[in-house]
Amino acid sequence: MNSRLVLKAADLERALTENDQRGIAGMNECRSEASASFKAISAWESRSSPAENETDRVIRLYKTMEKLMREITDEEPRLHLYGFETPKERQGEVSRLIAELRHVRTGNDEFVYSIGI
Repeated sequence: MNSRLVLKAADLERALTENDQRGIAGMNECRSEASASFKAISAWESRSSPAENETDRVIRLYKTMEKLMREITDEEPRLHLYGFETPKERQGEVSRLIAELRHVRTGNDEFVYSIGI
């Protein structure tokens, strides 16, 4: 019988350092701001100046989030993110491979994971 370990976000909290908490808070702040911008953009029917300004803001926020993710992952030498380490021209191929490995029909439990919230 195959068993899977399912962790909830609360299970990880006691393992997080203050630095981890700051990184998560920074990501949450950027995500929240981007979400507000997406709502503002969807409120405008056409590409108006306010919508373009919000679009530019979302792009800046996502660049900030990428920088934060790089800082967070750079501190963990055993953590490797293919998006940061794989050349851009190969990322589509890698994404398709990972999606296939994660699919439940793959038959290899080590490639399938579950996240509970």
